[in-house]
Amino acid sequence: MQRNEAHERRDRVLNRECFCITLDSDGLRAAIRAETPDEDLASRLITTHPHLFARSPVFLARGDLEAMLDVAGAIESAAATPAYQAAVLAWAPEIAHRDFGPRGAFMGYDFHLGAGGPKLIEVNTNAGGAFLNVFLARAQMACCEEARVAKRSAQLDEFEPAVWRMFIGEWESQRPATPLQTVCHRRRPSRGPVPFS
Repeated sequence: MQRNEAHERRDRVLNRECFCITLDSDGLRAAIRAETPDEDLASRLITTHPHLFARSPVFLARGDLEAMLDVAGAIESAAATPAYQAAVLAWAPEIAHRDFGPRGAFMGYDFHLGAGGPKLIEVNTNAGGAFLNVFLARAQMACCEEARVAKRSAQLDEFEPAVWRMFIGEWESQRPATPLQTVCHRRRPSRGPVPFS
């Protein structure tokens, strides 16, 4: 128990006292440009949303991470119960009553951190935030030993293959005989879809 408490104190101290500027802005632009056919996307994002990418890290204690995983697991478990499904389907439109197979390739659980621990604020199916976080993680400069450790432990190379495995698994649960060839992320209707092959 003492070891966990020490880690809790360390993340609080770092969040309160570490003012490192670790974001490599040029690296961030390059990371975004490498992943999209839209050459101006990086500049537009950074110009129109200047606070979208934090310039310094937030240190997270293992206990807070475990609490977040517990909440996400509890939500997934509750959503799988027949009682929950019956209650939701009682007011859902008719199309929602059909099971097409996929669970949802990418669920997002957004938390705010505070003195009382992490608090769930939103559950959504928007994978965009995770991809933006990968861009951000790839554009970090290690300013202190804690940042170097975090950067070394990040599983950035595993993220994209894991996402593709999720998409392919969802696709195959609905269309097992048809190979997945293209994924299209729908943007604002005026701009049209952006295909990724």
